[in-house]
Amino acid sequence: MKKSSIQIYISTLVWCLISLYATAQFKEGPTFELTKNPSKYQEYHVIPLLNEGALVVVENDHDLGKKYDFWECYSLDTLLQTKWKTNVEVDRFLEIKSTFKNEHYVFWLFNEAKSKQIAILRLSLFDGETEWFKAEMPNMMEISGFVVLDNKAFLAGSDNDKPVLVSFSFFDKSFAYPSGFYDTHFVINSIAADVQENQLVVILQENRGRNCNLVVKRLSYDNKLLETRTFSNDLTNENYYGLGVYAHFPNHKKWLIGGVSTSCKNKESKGVFVKELDTSLTPIDHLIPYDALPNFFNFMSSKRQERVKERIESRKEKGKPTKIDYYTLLHKPLPNDKGGFWLVAEMYYYSPKYNVNEVNSAFVQKIGTTTLDYHFSHVLVMELDSTGKVLWENSLKVDDVVTIGATEIIQIAKRNSDELGVAYINDGHIYFQRIKAGKYLENSVLYEVLDSQTDKIQENVQFKGFTNNSYLVWAERTILSKLPNTANINLFYIKKLSY
Repeated sequence: MKKSSIQIYISTLVWCLISLYATAQFKEGPTFELTKNPSKYQEYHVIPLLNEGALVVVENDHDLGKKYDFWECYSLDTLLQTKWKTNVEVDRFLEIKSTFKNEHYVFWLFNEAKSKQIAILRLSLFDGETEWFKAEMPNMMEISGFVVLDNKAFLAGSDNDKPVLVSFSFFDKSFAYPSGFYDTHFVINSIAADVQENQLVVILQENRGRNCNLVVKRLSYDNKLLETRTFSNDLTNENYYGLGVYAHFPNHKKWLIGGVSTSCKNKESKGVFVKELDTSLTPIDHLIPYDALPNFFNFMSSKRQERVKERIESRKEKGKPTKIDYYTLLHKPLPNDKGGFWLVAEMYYYSPKYNVNEVNSAFVQKIGTTTLDYHFSHVLVMELDSTGKVLWENSLKVDDVVTIGATEIIQIAKRNSDELGVAYINDGHIYFQRIKAGKYLENSVLYEVLDSQTDKIQENVQFKGFTNNSYLVWAERTILSKLPNTANINLFYIKKLSY
């Protein structure tokens, strides 16, 4: 049946009102712009500093025959106004391995390819003062972790399949190797700087036969081992602990949070564990299986939820595992004003992708190399109280985002002590949802990042959380010249979006 002109008019009006309501949720704020140099290759990096502003780093590739790349660093306030600018030369043979920031500085760790040479660049967030610390390491190592405590850097990695932890002093350029780590039975999962205690926390996986326990070691600033905590796996129920994340909150609570798998080698998690690292030798405090969370499957349609839950109950009645496993990417927990914290977990599943030599494409299995495509399924948001008990949880569906590796996509902004803003970007579209006490407030918001010249969706847009109620988006765009024989202008811009 054909629609009448009145029906079409009403439908159009309703759609316009809905679109206006959705886009009105985000308010475009100030913009920071830089004109690109047409004769140089430039890379742009933005480091949000939350309520202190942001740092913009422009990497200018070296001129022909020159040894150094040229960096421009801009410090911006929360209105994206420039506070200071500084320049630094970087040896073009150095490669960035990692970045670390604290309240006062940003640090870049470099090393030279196939060399023992390392270099650390320290940039003051107060006035832009820079200083280099360079040295030759005693031996080669693959670096996977990097943190800084005061005037000492700690590097974690591996050497000949053995874990290595090394400290590097900025004062005398000396290296030290804390004992107890160079062991083939250990794998370093992560390292964390406990700034409040001025200590280093190292989280390891211990693999000895069927046992692959989670081990937490705490070291002093002077490399002395202060404490070792071993959390043994529950072999009877096939609970293997891993993927540890450490957090020390302002209320002096220290937490260890990680994933629970069905085996030592399984990278997927069937749940999350939460443990307060107090002085008592107690086991893991809380085990939170995904299939026990009532709202875990809210990202699915009602019919699909019903089928999945029926299947879970059927398998439980038969004494079989529910097989609810996801590759879990845990964010660092966010403390709230009530003594507890929020926990955000991104859920992925992955599938093999064969990279095949075109000439021999018929022999994929034999000569093709395999990588993993990570499919972002949904995000789980939980609030836990001061004892680590779950107060509420809910899940949010994510459009089909595929990445080569699992990296943090979800960006969080806190509206107030009880409310979170959950957002992510995909192909120039920002999806935003407010959540309070486990309930989603109003409909999700879709914001389109448009090119001001063409009004088309802006491609290659980056997106990060900024202040308590705002985000940053940045990209490159072209201003088309309206005059003949005049070149177009290429710009790098950052825009603040407030909710």
